[in-house]
Amino acid sequence: MIVLKQLRVLFVIPTLKRGGAERLLINIANELQKREDFTCLIVTMYEGNDYEELTKDLNIVVSRSKVQLSVLKKNQADYKDFFDIAHEFKPHIIHSHLIEAEIFSRWKLLKNTAYFSHIHYNEKQFQNFDLNVFLKKRRLTDFYEKRFLIKKYNLCRNNFLAISRDTESYLKEVLPEAFHRRIHYLPNAIDYNAFYQERTYDNLEQSYNLITVGRFVENKNQLFLIDVVAELHKKGKNAKLTILGDGPLRPLIENRIRSKKMEAYITLCGNVSNVQHYLNESSIYMHSATYEPFGLVLLEAMAAGLPVVCLNGKGNKELVQNGKTGYILDSVSPGKFADKVIQVCEDKHLYKRISKNAQKFAEKYDIRHYIRLLVALYYDVVQNMPGIKLSNI
Repeated sequence: MIVLKQLRVLFVIPTLKRGGAERLLINIANELQKREDFTCLIVTMYEGNDYEELTKDLNIVVSRSKVQLSVLKKNQADYKDFFDIAHEFKPHIIHSHLIEAEIFSRWKLLKNTAYFSHIHYNEKQFQNFDLNVFLKKRRLTDFYEKRFLIKKYNLCRNNFLAISRDTESYLKEVLPEAFHRRIHYLPNAIDYNAFYQERTYDNLEQSYNLITVGRFVENKNQLFLIDVVAELHKKGKNAKLTILGDGPLRPLIENRIRSKKMEAYITLCGNVSNVQHYLNESSIYMHSATYEPFGLVLLEAMAAGLPVVCLNGKGNKELVQNGKTGYILDSVSPGKFADKVIQVCEDKHLYKRISKNAQKFAEKYDIRHYIRLLVALYYDVVQNMPGIKLSNI
């Protein structure tokens, strides 16, 4: 019988490039490292860290190992480097983030180790079988990867963390029923204190300082917000929009800004490290994603006291409550979206009520509360492993 006084958690993620999954992992690791009963190691599969300041106290290693699944050829893996890292660290828990890290970390399973999969999206690789598997090469690859993972999940009695009710429902739809009791709903969290600020509510009627944050990819749909700003100007409102983020669709977004003659009113700031500063200078947070598995940026904006106006991206329905923390629109209409922004900006009592509600709501998602739930889950799983006993710290 092994008596454990400290749990060792090995996190696996492709990179620490800017993104919601990466930010959450860093917050989790930082909080666990403050505890005497945990030690953490982060293993990335590729070089790159956009969070140098936030990770300065964390132990991070880049693995040189590679895993390649192939439908038609033999699977290939050079796994020695990762296996050496894992054997030296001797993790009690391997906690992976994002589908590439799922495949990588499950290639060869470690004994006496609990496995956790953090499901940040409704991963297409998990989709159920259909005839498109035989018609589309990408679907065939997805199906093959799912078969590989299901086999590994069975062997390691894998646990799944679903970041939203929408993702939880998706997992129960696409994973075997035997896995369902190991699917745990654990909504994402933020460092609330880092984003909270006392707000003043003077001159709200004149304040159309709008902001959005997100990678420039198709589902984030920033082109829609450019049309919204143009609509606001048609309605006589001197709206200004700050867009934080970057990505492959930047040229398309720049062209849309020029075509709408909004250059003087829309600013592209790129990726920034001080998002809090920009939120504090803004009055409304706008979010245009057509699919949003959860929405960490929405919580960060709420913590700063910003009412949110957004489209229905499924997962964000848990966060945006109409008339309470903001407004969520089913209709993808720039005109209706603009009208809702005007309503919030020009009704001072409504704005103040939503702002205060948003801050109170966001506080429930503070990382410190989240860690208590995660630690309880870790302990519950590990203490049921054969030959393990946890000491009371």
